[in-house]
Amino acid sequence: MITTAINIGFSSGLLDNDMPRFIVDGMDKSEIEQQLSTIERKMNVAVEGQKRALIIAGDSLTEIEKYE
Repeated sequence: MITTAINIGFSSGLLDNDMPRFIVDGMDKSEIEQQLSTIERKMNVAVEGQKRALIIAGDSLTEIEKYE
């Protein structure tokens, strides 16, 4: 499913090859929180002004919505 989202992102012009992609695909709250924490640290050291992409798998998004 992530591959489909990435392909749609490229075909729609939202993503390009120079853009770092950060993927959330955890299946439970703990795993998702760990992934988001890691992504946050990596984004903080990314080049300022560089576009970045956060891609969230559908199952992960469903899990995230449970904890709003």
